Amino acid sequence: MKLALRNVCKKYRDFYAIKDFSMELSEGIHGILGPNGAGKSTLMNLLTENLELTSGEITLDGKNIVSMGEAYRSLIGYMPQQQGFYEQFSPTEFLHYIGGLKDIKKSVRTEQIAYWLEKLNLYQWRNQRMGGFSGGMLQRVLLAQALLGSPKILILDEPTAGLDPRERINMRNIIAEISKDKIILIATHIVSDIELIADDIILTRQGQCVRQGTTGELLETLQGKVGECPCKKEEILSLQERYGVGNIFLQSDGVYFRKVGDDLPENFRPVSENLSLEDVYLYYFEIR
Repeated sequence: MKLALRNVCKKYRDFYAIKDFSMELSEGIHGILGPNGAGKSTLMNLLTENLELTSGEITLDGKNIVSMGEAYRSLIGYMPQQQGFYEQFSPTEFLHYIGGLKDIKKSVRTEQIAYWLEKLNLYQWRNQRMGGFSGGMLQRVLLAQALLGSPKILILDEPTAGLDPRERINMRNIIAEISKDKIILIATHIVSDIELIADDIILTRQGQCVRQGTTGELLETLQGKVGECPCKKEEILSLQERYGVGNIFLQSDGVYFRKVGDDLPENFRPVSENLSLEDVYLYYFEIR
């Protein structure tokens, strides 16, 4: 199974939310990483046909998704960044409602609802009204509805927003567990959501694909572009004012300020090991 975007554009008057965007996705987990306003949500809406393309083409195994119609949409599970809820509904009622819209047989969806509510640590609240739920609980309900019907293409827009660290880890583990025979696309600006589980990462800025590769391949592009210097805690603010945004590390011999860029100051020693996707993010999105 291959989902391909070729020169995709979405234009609003004189503004391109997505411009000349091309990528190919096969089974596995793909992360779309970029700052707020990079066009990630627009891209998700184009893939789910909630928005129409201005130009370009999206195909699944060589077939245009628009011409496929319902056959394509039946393969998709979509978790939007924000979703309105009927507050008087319980998770069970809401998921039955969504399952009905997906035309899933009641007996099948009843079994799937119970499974996903248990898996996402929501079972004990299955019959409580969602009007009193926290943002993190609602996020988990959203993931459950996306998983109903065992979709082959799972599109997740900022899936861990509002989750505490424990639930964020649980969600990552679930996504990794179900990824074997699915195309899973995760749009996020949270590096830790995808650093360890994504098979490849698409870096997106101002509606365009900046670079695509595995975490290892992206880290290779940083060779010679990362440096650090020892500092005191009270010096951090002045260092950021002088050199821009940088990571702070506490090591056995003290505190270090890390800078990412094409030209490193002489007082920064080069770093070639223990690089992270956060360094990639800073290089491609903060200094350019």
